[in-house]
Amino acid sequence: MAHLNDKAEYFDYHVSAFMGEMSETEVALLDWFRRKWNIRPGMSVLEPGCGTGALTRRLAEWTGPSGVVVAFDISPKMLAAHAQNAPMDNVRRLLSSAEQLPDMDERFDCVVCYRAFPHFDDPVRALRNFHGLLRSNGEVHVSHPVSRQRVNEIHSDAGGAVADDILEGESRMREFFTDAGFRVQGLLDLPDRYNLTAVRIDEAQEKAQ
Repeated sequence: MAHLNDKAEYFDYHVSAFMGEMSETEVALLDWFRRKWNIRPGMSVLEPGCGTGALTRRLAEWTGPSGVVVAFDISPKMLAAHAQNAPMDNVRRLLSSAEQLPDMDERFDCVVCYRAFPHFDDPVRALRNFHGLLRSNGEVHVSHPVSRQRVNEIHSDAGGAVADDILEGESRMREFFTDAGFRVQGLLDLPDRYNLTAVRIDEAQEKAQ
């Protein structure tokens, strides 16, 4: 498994490949994802692996001026491009990994991991960080505009620091979320989309179960 610094350098080097707009097919699919994510005006959203900001712009529009999107990435060059591509007033940027997130004053309604989860070096640690930053019953969404199999093929074909960044099978994914204090509400894996939704469980809820 590649070290986070190697991955940061990888994405720094390949930043130009992520500068283009989403395809029409992916944009149309975002309407479906938006309903799954249940993004509404006024919500606070945490976006790991935000890249150059293609999704951030849409999240900022959906949450509106009364909401906030905190987007973060491990790549300084990705964040530099992000600042140009998603300059909205309700967007904040952080240079961070999911495993080393700083504590923040606000609590979030949801975490949207769009095309990002396989790049986490320590998924359980990342999810525990998300757990601590989410409101009660806050949700984490792991989403891709392709199937799990295709995600893994893309990373294997890309090689380098992301060659071993795989999206695990259902049982392993459920283990990750259970260990971090979440309950998986649903997992869908189709040729043109993947979506896992999990809800944060509070200690009181765990004792009641």
